[in-house]
Amino acid sequence: FILFRHLIEKSLPSKSTGIVLVVDQACGQSFTYRLDGETPTFLGTGDQHNSKYNNMMVSQPYEELVDKSRSSRETSYTGIPIDQEYCPKTFRIYPSSDMESNHRNSDPVVFSVVAGLIFIFTSVIFLIYDWIVARRQRILSNRAQASGAIVSSLFPKDVRQQLYENEESKKKKEKAKAA
Repeated sequence: FILFRHLIEKSLPSKSTGIVLVVDQACGQSFTYRLDGETPTFLGTGDQHNSKYNNMMVSQPYEELVDKSRSSRETSYTGIPIDQEYCPKTFRIYPSSDMESNHRNSDPVVFSVVAGLIFIFTSVIFLIYDWIVARRQRILSNRAQASGAIVSSLFPKDVRQQLYENEESKKKKEKAKAA
């Protein structure tokens, strides 16, 4: 069988671990590699992946992979050309328990809780602000009603109307001077 080790060397970043690659050939052969960073390790002939991860398999015909990365393959692989017509090959990729343990952590829960707390905090701040503004409006409204009641009780309707008109004309003159 063909050693695919040279084809798949340095195809992954150095930090990636625990990927299982099964190479199936239409001629009936299959063999398994474990990819830990840039170095593939030959595990043996046959399909040796953990069947627990069957539902996470990604499969790609070798020919399609070569077409997508032809320039990098041509510069890194210097072995005998692989005849895809005689015995087509398919790459099946599976995770392993090491890969699962590296990626299974509490980060999603922590980020969700933090996002929820930020939302709750923002909502509480908004409610406090709304309560303060409503309270201020209520106080101003009560003061205005009290002032109006005092003016109504002290001055007759005609005098009160003239006071309001004088106050409005003063405001208009101040605006005109400011402009």
